[in-house]
Amino acid sequence: MRLFLCYVLSLCLTNAWSADDALVRCEGEYTFSFSQDMPRTRAIEEAKAAAVQRAIGDKLGTFISAQSFMEMTTSQPTKFYQLSQSVVRGQWVSDKKEPQCEVIFQDNLQFVRVRVDFMARPIEKAPAQFEYHVLCNGTEDRFDNGGIFHGSRYQSNSDRFYMSFKSWKEGYVAVFFEEPGKVTRLLPYQGEDVSAFHVAQGVRNVFFDTPGNRFYTTCVEQEVNLVHVLFSPVNFINKDVPEEMSIKDYRKWLSHVMSYNHELQESFTLITVKPRD
Repeated sequence: MRLFLCYVLSLCLTNAWSADDALVRCEGEYTFSFSQDMPRTRAIEEAKAAAVQRAIGDKLGTFISAQSFMEMTTSQPTKFYQLSQSVVRGQWVSDKKEPQCEVIFQDNLQFVRVRVDFMARPIEKAPAQFEYHVLCNGTEDRFDNGGIFHGSRYQSNSDRFYMSFKSWKEGYVAVFFEEPGKVTRLLPYQGEDVSAFHVAQGVRNVFFDTPGNRFYTTCVEQEVNLVHVLFSPVNFINKDVPEEMSIKDYRKWLSHVMSYNHELQESFTLITVKPRD
């Protein structure tokens, strides 16, 4: 017999933080290693962005949101999963001094060292502005069974995957599915115009319930996957976001978007897909 328990931890860990809205001076340095096939201008821009994020984090602290999941069985050791997302507590406003860049060659490697000195505005993390349910074999919220699905190698013998979504304000939503080694964009639907799905305030939406946009939880052996739900009052997806990417590339893209869109919120849910007997 298997028992799956899921609990969520919301952590907010900070360094020095002030509730004052006044601008804060931030200074920092970052060294970035880059390959010979990367243009030097791009390497400098990447190093600048990293230096700014690190300087804000050192000065104002970070938000850290974590979700923890524990899976216990009678025959296997307990498995514990913990995922976290870190976002700095400030936003770049203007340079105090022009960024200083230096390209260094050492041991056949290239580095760019950047020093930044700028003013930043402290920000506060807004409370969640939406709710959603991962649904199994039905479109009503009562079909939320805690993320447990069953499947086989055939769609006809696998569970249907739906999602309901409701936001407290008008905005845009996107959904990504993470499995070992890759992340797939589920919403906006593949093949459609690449922009996040527009939702109206207070309206319940059901996703993945139309022909051509149906998903089944096929599997050969038990899988543990993640569903990422992103919401923002403004659109945050464009043609540069691929339908499929590596987990590393997804995290890099999400961190980049969050660095300038501080109203973007992410929530993720773990789902377990078990082979059907």
